Amino acid sequence: FSEHNSMASQATIKMIQENKDINAIVTFNEITTLGVSKAIKSMSREDIFVVGFDNNIMSINDLNSEEGYLDALIVQTPQAMGYLAVENAYKIIKGDKIKDYRIDTKTVLVTKENMFSDEIVKILFPIISTKI
Repeated sequence: FSEHNSMASQATIKMIQENKDINAIVTFNEITTLGVSKAIKSMSREDIFVVGFDNNIMSINDLNSEEGYLDALIVQTPQAMGYLAVENAYKIIKGDKIKDYRIDTKTVLVTKENMFSDEIVKILFPIISTKI
């Protein structure tokens, strides 16, 4: 994990150094999100708008930081994925028809402004939020 994170960070630093006009970066998984955030920190380039993908405690901390290492996270809803997978598997086993095999499990854009709203807290911290 940390080896890939370092590779993503090094590649980001190189990309920014070679392309001085970059003002936004979008990542597509947790490892690159952490690597890009690490690169932005090390280069003190809070002026670059960064949208990460997925969530973990480190990326949530970076989103919540005053320095602005991450500007937004695109977060999946694993509870919906699991529930809908089991629900549809059960339907198939029973012989029911599935209308569409492409199932939208929803992603949510999390920003510093909405990350502590009730809806987002339930997605970011599903175990904790059930006890609140």
